[in-house]
Amino acid sequence: MLQLFPKPSGLALVVFLLACTKSGEPENFQPLFKEPSGTLLPGNFPGEVSGIADSYVQPGSIWMIQDSHNGNELLRVNHSGELQDAVALPGAENRDWEDLAIGTGPDAAFNYLYIAETGDNARQHSEYAIYRMEEPAAGVSTVQNLVKIRFVYGDGASHNTEAILVDPATKDILLVTKEKPATVFVLRYPYKTDELNTALFAGSTKLETVTGAAIGRDGKELLLRTYSGIYYWKRNNGESAEAALQREAVSITPALEPQGEAITFKTDIKGFYTLSENAGLPVALRLNYYARN
Repeated sequence: MLQLFPKPSGLALVVFLLACTKSGEPENFQPLFKEPSGTLLPGNFPGEVSGIADSYVQPGSIWMIQDSHNGNELLRVNHSGELQDAVALPGAENRDWEDLAIGTGPDAAFNYLYIAETGDNARQHSEYAIYRMEEPAAGVSTVQNLVKIRFVYGDGASHNTEAILVDPATKDILLVTKEKPATVFVLRYPYKTDELNTALFAGSTKLETVTGAAIGRDGKELLLRTYSGIYYWKRNNGESAEAALQREAVSITPALEPQGEAITFKTDIKGFYTLSENAGLPVALRLNYYARN
Protein backbone atom coordinates (compact mmCIF):
# COMPACT_ATOMS: atom_id res chain seq x y z
CA MET A 1 0.00 0.00 0.00
CA LEU A 2 1.40 3.37 -0.98
CA GLN A 3 1.46 6.05 1.71
CA LEU A 4 2.07 9.76 1.19
CA PHE A 5 4.52 11.58 3.45
CA PRO A 6 5.25 15.29 3.94
CA LYS A 7 8.15 16.32 1.71
CA PRO A 8 11.34 16.41 3.85
CA SER A 9 14.00 19.09 3.42
CA GLY A 10 17.59 19.80 4.51
CA LEU A 11 19.00 17.55 7.21
CA ALA A 12 15.61 15.87 7.55
CA LEU A 13 15.91 14.73 3.94
CA VAL A 14 19.30 13.10 4.61
CA VAL A 15 17.95 11.29 7.67
CA PHE A 16 14.89 10.19 5.72
CA LEU A 17 16.97 8.78 2.85
CA LEU A 18 19.29 6.92 5.21
CA ALA A 19 16.28 5.35 6.90
CA CYS A 20 14.72 4.13 3.66
CA THR A 21 14.93 0.60 2.38
CA LYS A 22 15.67 -0.25 -1.24
CA SER A 23 11.94 -0.20 -1.93
CA GLY A 24 11.81 3.49 -0.97
CA GLU A 25 9.80 2.96 2.24
CA PRO A 26 11.27 3.72 5.68
CA GLU A 27 12.38 0.84 7.86
CA ASN A 28 9.69 -0.29 10.30
CA PHE A 29 7.10 1.35 8.05
CA GLN A 30 3.60 0.03 8.72
CA PRO A 31 0.57 0.95 6.60
CA LEU A 32 -2.48 2.31 8.36
CA PHE A 33 -4.65 -0.59 7.14
CA LYS A 34 -3.99 -4.22 6.29
CA GLU A 35 -4.38 -5.73 2.85
CA PRO A 36 -8.10 -6.20 2.16
CA SER A 37 -9.85 -9.47 2.82
CA GLY A 38 -12.79 -10.24 0.54
CA THR A 39 -16.07 -12.01 1.25
CA LEU A 40 -17.63 -13.55 -1.84
CA LEU A 41 -21.23 -12.42 -2.32
CA PRO A 42 -24.01 -14.71 -3.60
CA GLY A 43 -24.84 -14.91 -7.28
CA ASN A 44 -28.18 -13.15 -6.79
CA PHE A 45 -26.51 -10.16 -5.15
CA PRO A 46 -27.74 -6.78 -6.51
CA GLY A 47 -25.40 -5.58 -9.22
CA GLU A 48 -25.69 -1.79 -9.01
CA VAL A 49 -24.89 -0.91 -5.40
CA SER A 50 -23.77 2.71 -5.29
CA GLY A 51 -23.58 3.35 -1.54
CA ILE A 52 -23.13 1.42 1.71
CA ALA A 53 -23.23 2.23 5.45
CA ASP A 54 -22.34 -0.05 8.35
CA SER A 55 -25.35 -0.21 10.68
CA TYR A 56 -25.26 1.42 14.12
CA VAL A 57 -28.49 -0.14 15.43
CA GLN A 58 -28.20 -3.58 13.80
CA PRO A 59 -24.57 -4.61 14.44
CA GLY A 60 -23.14 -6.88 11.77
CA SER A 61 -25.35 -5.53 8.99
CA ILE A 62 -24.50 -3.15 6.16
CA TRP A 63 -27.13 -0.96 4.51
CA MET A 64 -26.98 -0.59 0.72
CA ILE A 65 -28.67 1.44 -2.01
CA GLN A 66 -28.70 1.00 -5.77
CA ASP A 67 -28.56 3.76 -8.36
CA SER A 68 -31.04 4.84 -11.03
CA HIS A 69 -33.71 2.50 -12.46
CA ASN A 70 -33.69 0.39 -9.29
CA GLY A 71 -36.08 0.08 -6.36
CA ASN A 72 -36.85 2.70 -3.74
CA GLU A 73 -35.54 0.59 -0.89
CA LEU A 74 -32.75 -0.04 1.54
CA LEU A 75 -30.99 -3.35 0.99
CA ARG A 76 -28.97 -5.16 3.63
CA VAL A 77 -26.12 -7.63 3.72
CA ASN A 78 -24.38 -9.00 6.79
CA HIS A 79 -20.63 -8.97 7.29
CA SER A 80 -20.50 -12.57 6.07
CA GLY A 81 -21.97 -11.54 2.71
CA GLU A 82 -25.50 -12.93 3.18
CA LEU A 83 -28.46 -10.93 1.89
CA GLN A 84 -31.01 -9.87 4.49
CA ASP A 85 -34.51 -8.44 4.29
CA ALA A 86 -34.92 -5.13 2.45
CA VAL A 87 -36.71 -2.06 3.84
CA ALA A 88 -39.19 -0.20 1.63
CA LEU A 89 -39.04 3.59 1.27
CA PRO A 90 -42.48 4.74 0.09
CA GLY A 91 -42.56 8.32 -1.13
CA ALA A 92 -38.96 8.35 -2.29
CA GLU A 93 -37.89 8.68 -5.91
CA ASN A 94 -34.77 6.94 -7.20
CA ARG A 95 -33.82 9.28 -10.00
CA ASP A 96 -30.14 8.53 -9.46
CA TRP A 97 -29.13 7.52 -5.93
CA GLU A 98 -25.35 7.67 -5.68
CA ASP A 99 -24.22 7.42 -2.05
CA LEU A 100 -25.40 6.48 1.43
CA ALA A 101 -24.20 8.10 4.65
CA ILE A 102 -24.89 7.35 8.30
CA GLY A 103 -24.60 9.70 11.25
CA THR A 104 -26.23 12.15 13.59
CA GLY A 105 -29.40 14.13 12.98
CA PRO A 106 -31.99 16.38 14.60
CA ASP A 107 -32.75 14.04 17.53
CA ALA A 108 -29.75 12.86 19.56
CA ALA A 109 -31.69 9.73 20.55
CA PHE A 110 -31.53 8.37 16.98
CA ASN A 111 -29.02 7.55 14.27
CA TYR A 112 -29.88 8.60 10.74
CA LEU A 113 -29.33 7.39 7.19
CA TYR A 114 -28.88 9.86 4.34
CA ILE A 115 -29.46 8.89 0.69
CA ALA A 116 -27.85 11.11 -1.94
CA GLU A 117 -30.24 11.79 -4.83
CA THR A 118 -27.39 13.64 -6.48
CA GLY A 119 -26.32 11.75 -9.60
CA ASP A 120 -26.39 13.80 -12.80
CA ASN A 121 -24.09 12.43 -15.48
CA ALA A 122 -25.50 14.78 -18.13
CA ARG A 123 -25.55 17.76 -15.72
CA GLN A 124 -29.09 18.52 -16.75
CA HIS A 125 -30.89 18.92 -13.43
CA SER A 126 -31.40 22.16 -11.57
CA GLU A 127 -32.38 20.65 -8.22
CA TYR A 128 -31.16 17.74 -6.09
CA ALA A 129 -32.11 16.10 -2.80
CA ILE A 130 -30.96 14.19 0.25
CA TYR A 131 -33.41 11.70 1.78
CA ARG A 132 -33.01 11.44 5.56
CA MET A 133 -34.57 8.85 7.86
CA GLU A 134 -34.09 7.40 11.31
CA GLU A 135 -32.04 4.23 10.92
CA PRO A 136 -34.52 1.32 10.82
CA ALA A 137 -34.48 -1.00 13.82
CA ALA A 138 -34.62 -4.79 13.54
CA GLY A 139 -37.98 -5.99 12.22
CA VAL A 140 -38.86 -2.74 10.44
CA SER A 141 -39.90 -3.41 6.83
CA THR A 142 -41.11 0.05 5.80
CA VAL A 143 -39.82 3.53 6.67
CA GLN A 144 -42.62 6.00 7.44
CA ASN A 145 -40.59 9.03 8.55
CA LEU A 146 -38.68 9.84 5.36
CA VAL A 147 -37.65 13.51 5.02
CA LYS A 148 -36.60 15.11 1.73
CA ILE A 149 -33.93 17.82 1.92
CA ARG A 150 -34.08 19.66 -1.42
CA PHE A 151 -31.19 21.84 -2.55
CA VAL A 152 -29.43 23.69 -5.35
CA TYR A 153 -25.73 24.44 -5.68
CA GLY A 154 -24.64 27.91 -4.67
CA ASP A 155 -22.68 28.51 -7.87
CA GLY A 156 -25.88 28.13 -9.91
CA ALA A 157 -24.48 25.17 -11.87
CA SER A 158 -25.49 21.52 -12.19
CA HIS A 159 -23.09 18.95 -10.71
CA ASN A 160 -22.71 15.19 -10.77
CA THR A 161 -22.09 14.15 -7.17
CA GLU A 162 -21.52 10.56 -6.07
CA ALA A 163 -20.02 11.08 -2.60
CA ILE A 164 -21.52 12.53 0.58
CA LEU A 165 -20.76 12.42 4.29
CA VAL A 166 -22.37 13.84 7.41
CA ASP A 167 -20.03 15.48 9.92
CA PRO A 168 -21.08 14.16 13.38
CA ALA A 169 -19.72 17.28 15.06
CA THR A 170 -21.76 19.80 13.06
CA LYS A 171 -24.41 17.67 11.27
CA ASP A 172 -23.36 19.45 8.06
CA ILE A 173 -23.74 17.40 4.87
CA LEU A 174 -20.67 17.48 2.64
CA LEU A 175 -21.07 16.77 -1.08
CA VAL A 176 -18.00 15.89 -3.17
CA THR A 177 -18.51 16.14 -6.91
CA LYS A 178 -17.31 13.62 -9.49
CA GLU A 179 -15.45 16.30 -11.40
CA LYS A 180 -11.87 17.37 -12.13
CA PRO A 181 -10.94 18.50 -9.59
CA ALA A 182 -13.52 17.12 -7.18
CA THR A 183 -15.26 20.09 -5.58
CA VAL A 184 -16.70 20.20 -2.06
CA PHE A 185 -20.07 21.80 -1.30
CA VAL A 186 -21.68 21.96 2.14
CA LEU A 187 -25.29 21.97 3.31
CA ARG A 188 -25.02 23.73 6.67
CA TYR A 189 -27.13 22.43 9.52
CA PRO A 190 -29.92 23.14 10.26
CA TYR A 191 -31.22 22.63 6.73
CA LYS A 192 -34.81 23.30 5.83
CA THR A 193 -37.16 20.43 5.08
CA ASP A 194 -40.03 22.55 3.77
CA GLU A 195 -38.20 24.74 1.24
CA LEU A 196 -35.15 24.77 -1.02
CA ASN A 197 -31.65 24.82 0.54
CA THR A 198 -28.38 26.04 -0.98
CA ALA A 199 -25.21 23.93 -0.92
CA LEU A 200 -22.31 26.36 -0.49
CA PHE A 201 -18.94 26.04 -2.24
CA ALA A 202 -16.32 24.98 0.32
CA GLY A 203 -13.19 24.30 -1.72
CA SER A 204 -11.59 21.82 -4.13
CA THR A 205 -9.76 18.58 -3.47
CA LYS A 206 -6.65 17.25 -5.21
CA LEU A 207 -8.68 14.30 -6.57
CA GLU A 208 -10.97 13.60 -9.50
CA THR A 209 -13.69 11.04 -10.31
CA VAL A 210 -14.67 10.64 -6.65
CA THR A 211 -17.33 7.93 -6.32
CA GLY A 212 -17.81 7.50 -2.58
CA ALA A 213 -17.10 8.97 0.86
CA ALA A 214 -17.09 7.95 4.52
CA ILE A 215 -16.41 9.49 7.91
CA GLY A 216 -15.70 7.65 11.15
CA ARG A 217 -18.32 7.62 13.87
CA ASP A 218 -16.19 9.97 16.00
CA GLY A 219 -15.67 12.33 13.04
CA LYS A 220 -11.88 12.23 13.23
CA GLU A 221 -11.13 10.28 10.04
CA LEU A 222 -12.36 10.64 6.46
CA LEU A 223 -12.19 8.52 3.33
CA LEU A 224 -12.81 9.32 -0.32
CA ARG A 225 -12.65 6.74 -3.07
CA THR A 226 -12.34 6.78 -6.83
CA TYR A 227 -12.55 3.90 -9.28
CA SER A 228 -8.85 3.21 -8.79
CA GLY A 229 -7.89 4.57 -5.38
CA ILE A 230 -8.81 5.16 -1.73
CA TYR A 231 -7.70 8.29 0.14
CA TYR A 232 -7.51 8.86 3.89
CA TRP A 233 -7.35 11.94 6.11
CA LYS A 234 -7.13 12.40 9.87
CA ARG A 235 -8.54 15.72 10.98
CA ASN A 236 -6.42 18.12 12.96
CA ASN A 237 -7.84 19.57 16.17
CA GLY A 238 -10.37 22.26 15.31
CA GLU A 239 -10.18 21.52 11.59
CA SER A 240 -13.37 21.33 9.54
CA ALA A 241 -14.03 18.28 7.42
CA GLU A 242 -14.04 20.37 4.25
CA ALA A 243 -10.65 21.89 5.11
CA ALA A 244 -9.17 18.44 5.76
CA LEU A 245 -10.27 17.19 2.33
CA GLN A 246 -8.24 19.95 0.67
CA ARG A 247 -4.98 18.69 2.20
CA GLU A 248 -2.74 15.97 0.78
CA ALA A 249 -4.14 12.52 1.57
CA VAL A 250 -2.70 9.16 2.52
CA SER A 251 -3.20 6.85 -0.45
CA ILE A 252 -4.42 3.29 0.11
CA THR A 253 -4.27 0.71 -2.66
CA PRO A 254 -7.73 -0.83 -3.09
CA ALA A 255 -8.73 -4.35 -3.97
CA LEU A 256 -9.37 -4.90 -7.66
CA GLU A 257 -13.00 -3.93 -8.20
CA PRO A 258 -14.77 -3.62 -11.56
CA GLN A 259 -16.43 -0.28 -10.71
CA GLY A 260 -15.60 0.76 -7.18
CA GLU A 261 -18.24 3.14 -5.83
CA ALA A 262 -19.19 2.31 -2.24
CA ILE A 263 -17.22 2.76 0.99
CA THR A 264 -18.02 2.90 4.71
CA PHE A 265 -16.16 2.85 7.99
CA LYS A 266 -16.95 -0.09 10.25
CA THR A 267 -19.03 1.10 13.19
CA ASP A 268 -16.22 0.41 15.71
CA ILE A 269 -13.77 2.31 13.41
CA LYS A 270 -11.42 -0.69 13.40
CA GLY A 271 -11.47 -0.75 9.60
CA PHE A 272 -13.61 -0.01 6.57
CA TYR A 273 -15.55 -1.81 3.84
CA THR A 274 -15.72 -1.29 0.08
CA LEU A 275 -18.06 -2.71 -2.53
CA SER A 276 -18.29 -2.31 -6.29
CA GLU A 277 -20.89 -2.54 -8.99
CA ASN A 278 -20.42 -5.39 -11.40
CA ALA A 279 -20.56 -2.85 -14.26
CA GLY A 280 -22.38 -5.39 -16.43
CA LEU A 281 -19.43 -7.76 -16.29
CA PRO A 282 -19.80 -11.50 -15.54
CA VAL A 283 -17.76 -11.25 -12.33
CA ALA A 284 -18.46 -12.29 -8.76
CA LEU A 285 -18.68 -9.37 -6.34
CA ARG A 286 -16.83 -9.25 -3.04
CA LEU A 287 -17.38 -7.25 0.12
CA ASN A 288 -13.85 -6.10 0.92
CA TYR A 289 -12.73 -5.29 4.47
CA TYR A 290 -9.60 -3.32 5.34
CA ALA A 291 -8.70 -3.91 9.00
CA ARG A 292 -6.65 -1.31 10.83
CA ASN A 293 -3.06 -2.19 11.65
